[in-house]
Amino acid sequence: MQVAPPVVAVERSCADLVRAIADGRPGAERELITRFAGHGRRLLIRTLGPGPDVDDLLQEVFFRVFQRLHKIEPPDALPGYVTTVTLLVSREALKKRRRARWLSFLGGDELASLTEHRGAEAVPEDVRAFYGALGKVSAQAQLLITLRYVEGLRLEEIAVALELSLSTVKRHLARAEADLAALLGDDDVAVAPWLRGALR
Repeated sequence: MQVAPPVVAVERSCADLVRAIADGRPGAERELITRFAGHGRRLLIRTLGPGPDVDDLLQEVFFRVFQRLHKIEPPDALPGYVTTVTLLVSREALKKRRRARWLSFLGGDELASLTEHRGAEAVPEDVRAFYGALGKVSAQAQLLITLRYVEGLRLEEIAVALELSLSTVKRHLARAEADLAALLGDDDVAVAPWLRGALR
């Protein structure tokens, strides 16, 4: 007697997922949210900090994604599109939070998650110094610094995500680095070694 092999669920491609949503297939929209919610939440927290409005902002991200989903070309560009929309929502929120008052709400888990992929020891005082200074630069500078040094994106990836030219990203990032380095200064405030080295 032959035993049928177990059925293994295969995750559909982004292009297939976009087409499924366009065709109104049941569960397709929920699949997109499930697939990208973690990524969107992480980007929002890393650019804005954890707070009570993260869930509302994430809903706004998906509202905008679904609103213009039919215009994605090619359809497999979905991940980059979600990233771009998330950063747009984040930039708008940053402009409303000019003073970056969320810093005092950072806890140990959130602080560790901000630097864990860098492979460096996360020292709360270092990260607090970094984000305290980061909150004093422009919204555009905050996004560029976060994407480059927290998310670890290449310049080309940042340009695509923010829908800017590569030369514009290089120019604005250089200015953002200089502004942040000046705010951090060379005093006795401890700053994470990976950050201090990146800005020099």
